[in-house]
Amino acid sequence: EKEKQELERALAKLTIKNQVYESIFEIYAEDSGYDLKKNYGIKELEEHIKKERLKGTKKD
Repeated sequence: EKEKQELERALAKLTIKNQVYESIFEIYAEDSGYDLKKNYGIKELEEHIKKERLKGTKKD
């Protein structure tokens, strides 16, 4: 029973962490003008953010 409670707690923590990461991902995407409806993976998002940052540094 105690083991089951520990597993449930661990699962709850992972679920919360996952929700936090999803929120951060969405904020990053919105901030960089990325279209979330296209449902790209994280690699594509990272590439897009890098390109946007490069555009920003060229202006300076």
